[in-house]
Amino acid sequence: MAEALRHRMQDEDPLADQSMLPVHLLADLWDRAFGGCILPFPSRAHPVGPRLRASDLEAGLPALEGLVNETVRPQLLLHQEQAA
Repeated sequence: MAEALRHRMQDEDPLADQSMLPVHLLADLWDRAFGGCILPFPSRAHPVGPRLRASDLEAGLPALEGLVNETVRPQLLLHQEQAA
């Protein structure tokens, strides 16, 4: 672990932790789960797709914010209203 941390501190654009998922995969998982398709969450013991770098995570923040604000929150609110 110390070696990984040292490498990340010295690299200008280090690899992110393999448990980080790209936004498009999070959106797909959300759509499937909200649509009733119960699938196990991907194993985080192995990377899913290409390994992300810190810059990839930073570049994906607007898309992640959009996913949460435009999809997740509205769908959860609608679900809560329907359940009430």
